[in-house]
Amino acid sequence: MESDRTATDGNHLDVNRRRLLKAGVVTATIAAAGGGPGTAIARSTDWDDITLTDQLNVVREATQPFKRLENMAEAGYVSAPIPLVCSEGLHFDNAALWEKGELDPENPQSLFYMVDENGKLELGGAEFILPTELDENDDPEVPKPDLFNDESEPLEGDTLRGTPEEDGWILIEDPGTGMHIWDLHVWVHERNPEGVFSLPNSRFANMPGCVPLDEL
Repeated sequence: MESDRTATDGNHLDVNRRRLLKAGVVTATIAAAGGGPGTAIARSTDWDDITLTDQLNVVREATQPFKRLENMAEAGYVSAPIPLVCSEGLHFDNAALWEKGELDPENPQSLFYMVDENGKLELGGAEFILPTELDENDDPEVPKPDLFNDESEPLEGDTLRGTPEEDGWILIEDPGTGMHIWDLHVWVHERNPEGVFSLPNSRFANMPGCVPLDEL
């Protein structure tokens, strides 16, 4: 069976989200608003002045209601055309937020859920998306985003140990349209031993019915 998501190397994935990756997404305004040239970020003026812990708490509190699946559905998140991936979860996309083409800590484009032994979905965290095109050298025209203030706080301890934000962002390509997005998973509802910004989470490597990433 042809997969919607395949790993091409350790820092790049192919993903089929054609219904959301349309011209309107990549032509959305990508104005500099903090976080590096070309990065559109909708956030409060004091976002850069608070610690990483407080920033993660903002994301956690904003997405807390989505632990209830009815709230998630009412907010416009629908199941993405991606299977349940081991160590990564099941994804739900919000088309309206994808189409805005900006990063908003309180309004992530996608959510991801873990599946327990009884088949119940448990919210893992938020997934942030920023579209980009490639230049003539196949480099992204929008630089890798810098949404969180992890430079101000050591990545240590059970909550923050591991992958820094810079390494958490991956470049994703839709094989059907050739469009690209920057993608970041933020584990604010489930502990990730590999780090709050790490894409895989070894705690969920054996979820019932999941597909290993290297088999997609």
